[in-house]
Amino acid sequence: RDGIAALLERHPNIRPEQLEIEVTETTALRDLGQAHAVLSACRELGVRVALDDFGTGHASLAYLQRLPANRVKIDRNFVKDIVSRTADLAIVASTVIGAGLLGLDVVAEGVESYDHGLMLAKIGCAGLQGYAIAFPLPAEQVPEWLSRWRTPTEWLRYAAQPFQPQVFPLVAAEIAHRRTAETLLGAAAGPGGSDITGDSVGTCAFERWYESVGRQQFGAYPAFAPVAAAHEAFHAATGECLAALEHKNWAQLAALAPLLRSRSEVLTERLESLRATATAAASQY
Repeated sequence: RDGIAALLERHPNIRPEQLEIEVTETTALRDLGQAHAVLSACRELGVRVALDDFGTGHASLAYLQRLPANRVKIDRNFVKDIVSRTADLAIVASTVIGAGLLGLDVVAEGVESYDHGLMLAKIGCAGLQGYAIAFPLPAEQVPEWLSRWRTPTEWLRYAAQPFQPQVFPLVAAEIAHRRTAETLLGAAAGPGGSDITGDSVGTCAFERWYESVGRQQFGAYPAFAPVAAAHEAFHAATGECLAALEHKNWAQLAALAPLLRSRSEVLTERLESLRATATAAASQY
C-alpha cells in the first residue's frame, strides 16, 4: 500500500481509479487472508483490482466474494476454443453471468480472431483482450493504435444487447452447426484437407439439438419454422457431401462446397433471427 501511495503522490496527474493492479488467481489462492488484506488496501486508495488468469487455479465464483476485486479476467485457455466447443463457451458464459451478478467487470483474454470477439459479445462479454485487437505495444505506440482502431460493428451491436441466459442454447447450436459445416468444407478441399469419414460426422450435434432442445424450447416461435426449412436444406447438402466423401469423389465434393457454404450461411442467419426473437421475448419478463 505504502509503495503505491508514494507512486500516486509522485504523479498527481494520475487519478487512483486510473491505475489497476492485477493479481493472478493462483497467487491469491495461496493465502486468501493475505491477498484480501493487500487488495483491500489498494481499494481503499481508490486503485482498481483485477483478478487475472481466472480459472487456472480452479477457483469457483464463490471465491470472488472473498476477494475485493473490481474485475475478473478469464484465462485464455477457456477462451481459445469457444468458437468450436460448446462446453468451453458454457464455462465462459457462466463466469460472465456470475461475475456480473456480483457487480464485477469481466474481461476475456486470448481473443485472437473476429469470431472469438463475436461469440463473446453474443454471451454478453464486452471486455476483450487479445491479438485480434492489438499485440503488446510500447507505450509510445499506443496513441497511434488508438487513432486507428475501430471496434467491429457486430461486436458493438451484440455488446449493446443484454444477454439473456435463456437463449444460450441457440448460441451453442450455432457452434454445433459451425463445427459440422467447417468439417465438411475441410473435406471438400480434397485428400488431406480433412481426415473425417462419414461415420465421424454421422448425426450432427446441431441435428440432435434441433430435434430435442430446439423444438421443445423454441418450437413455438414463428421464427423457428424458417430455421427448420434451412436445416432441412443444409441436411440435404450434407447427405450429398457424405455420399461423395464415402466414395472419395473429391471432384464432386469440391463442386458441392459452394452449395454447402451458402446453405450454412442461410441457416446461421435464420438462427440469428430466432435468437433475436427469443431475446426480445425474454427481455419482457
